[in-house]
Amino acid sequence: MADARKLWTAGSTAPAEIPVADVVARAEAFRRKVRLSHALEYAAGALVVGFFVAAAAIPEVARLPPISRVGAALIACGSVFVMTYLALRGTPTEVRRDGATLGCYRAELVRRRDLLASVTLWYQAPFWPGTVVLVVGVAIDRWHAPGAAGSLATVVAVIVATSLGIGLVNRRAAAKLSREIEALPVEVRGAGPS
Repeated sequence: MADARKLWTAGSTAPAEIPVADVVARAEAFRRKVRLSHALEYAAGALVVGFFVAAAAIPEVARLPPISRVGAALIACGSVFVMTYLALRGTPTEVRRDGATLGCYRAELVRRRDLLASVTLWYQAPFWPGTVVLVVGVAIDRWHAPGAAGSLATVVAVIVATSLGIGLVNRRAAAKLSREIEALPVEVRGAGPS
């Protein structure tokens, strides 16, 4: 048993079987981590929606030109989409404590990996239309101001760098989950009838 546990935690070739208690413990830890991550995403999403709805609806909040206020509203809509998608596609399932534990845990890891690997489509892309409209609106409104071109270039560079960084971090996390999936044992021991 100790050898199988060492192989599993070391990331080496997957052992033939592992005690069900070990799989349950890992599945529960993974589920807690995902739930915390989602809670933080929902809190951030609520702040984004609140700020950008206020920026779109109340001109004094952000002092945006009319075109940019449309962009702010689109960003708020993008955030609502992301939170909804995360709730529908990313909510972790309950941990099984029977013979199906390993299969369910493996399926949960695969689902999370696929969600992280496709983050550009469902997490970043919904914000792009609003971001473009907001930045273009500000650029049109303030183009005549001194230093506007440099400020616009800086803002665009920060947006692109942030987008690339988010994509890279999530691809790495997906690759890490792929390695964990490959290292899972073939079956559990001590599960009893399923």
